[in-house]
Amino acid sequence: MKTNQVFEQTASQIKSTTEILKSSGFVIFNIPPERNINEKQQQLTWKNHRGGRLVSSKAFLKIDQYIEILSSSAYQLLLYDYSIVRYSFVFDGARILSQNILWWPCPVNMDQEVENEFGLIEGIKQKVNASQNQSDYIMRSPVRVDFDGGNNQPNHPSSHIHIQHHDCRINSCKPICFNQFMKFIICNFYPHNNINCDKWTFLNYQYDNMHKKNKYDKSSYLQF
Repeated sequence: MKTNQVFEQTASQIKSTTEILKSSGFVIFNIPPERNINEKQQQLTWKNHRGGRLVSSKAFLKIDQYIEILSSSAYQLLLYDYSIVRYSFVFDGARILSQNILWWPCPVNMDQEVENEFGLIEGIKQKVNASQNQSDYIMRSPVRVDFDGGNNQPNHPSSHIHIQHHDCRINSCKPICFNQFMKFIICNFYPHNNINCDKWTFLNYQYDNMHKKNKYDKSSYLQF
């Protein structure tokens, strides 16, 4: 089977940037992506795909979704504050067909004493369910960037970002690469971190109808 250059460039970028983030301590644990390749599609995604209401789109924002993703290891990156990142990219040759990139911030302040006593996952559950201290909770919305080349409608831009509500779809103009997403997360939500993303390179993806201009129900957009 002929090598898909865009697929391999994406995999290489993710691997390289993950190593940079691990060496800086920003990422404390990673699970290599699963590679699914056939004649029609090439996919980089997380392992342990599970269905069910806890991981459905309507569960976006619910702490149960964070715990389900973490406990099932259905992610690729665990950050130093126990936030998680997971990603999926699907290609058909040089074209990107879809993407799903998620940052799910840890909803509580964890400490070493609780983690040592209960373990990470049970410790987080303890904090969520039994904490008497309001300062243990952190009010942060997850951020998910989606691209679906086959679904571009007035109320559903093919490229969009979800924040604050499961039906929020802010037009994000085009699919983005892993480095663009991580730079956005680091610069906006970890502004005092000393990671320098300025020299990171980005990948530009080709996709169907990339030059077609659609009119969407909402005029607002976010451009990375």
